[in-house]
Amino acid sequence: MRLVLAPYDLLPPSIEASLALTLASESGGVVTLAPAPLEGDSPESLREAGAKTPRFLRLLDAWRWSAPLWRAGLLRGRHLDHLPLDEIRAACARLAHDPAAASLRPYARRRLFSDPDAYLDSLSRDLLRGGGDPAMTLPVRAGFERFAARHALILVRGEPRPHSRRLGGRSPTASSPLLRLTIPLLTGEAATSLLALRAMLRPQLDSLRHALASALARAREAGGERERSGERKPRLAFQFGGLPPGRTPARDPVQR
Repeated sequence: MRLVLAPYDLLPPSIEASLALTLASESGGVVTLAPAPLEGDSPESLREAGAKTPRFLRLLDAWRWSAPLWRAGLLRGRHLDHLPLDEIRAACARLAHDPAAASLRPYARRRLFSDPDAYLDSLSRDLLRGGGDPAMTLPVRAGFERFAARHALILVRGEPRPHSRRLGGRSPTASSPLLRLTIPLLTGEAATSLLALRAMLRPQLDSLRHALASALARAREAGGERERSGERKPRLAFQFGGLPPGRTPARDPVQR
């Protein structure tokens, strides 16, 4: 089971991130936007980007907690040979030119990708702030919705905002949940503990993934029939609960 997660959910790790990182299979993992300059993610490119864009170094330091997840292959920056960045670029173009996004045109930054240094600085700032810059947040979130839809992957996210739905090309019409479930989640910056939890619960998680895959297959089949008849499609939805009173998110010991 391969899942998709927007990078905003990793800093700090949200309940959606905890769910995705728990449910994703070993072979599938969680696809997100790997923090890297447009020139690529080679060590040389990362060093040059850090020298020119100090905010990028701050972002890498803030993401340090997730390093074990990248090394383990649980977090990854692509699906096959496809990068989320390609859909983000397309979302920027829609924001600037699509009549359906006319009300969002004031937020368009037409030259966002023409200056690699400015792009990396804007992305780093927006991720460090958890969003807030519509010129960056809108195309990133909409791009991830389109990326997941294009490759028939599951996007783990909270309730989408209307502007993101318009850019992502998804219907704003709500639908009934397909199923509800309750699972234990380890929240917070606790990468090594999360990997240990996944190993400990491997049989149970494998059974849950199989059940979810079966439910999704039935939903797709039913969705096709309902679409042909003009009825509303079912969807997979998660309702998140908070931490028990007095509990705080877990955190791995800091390794420097």
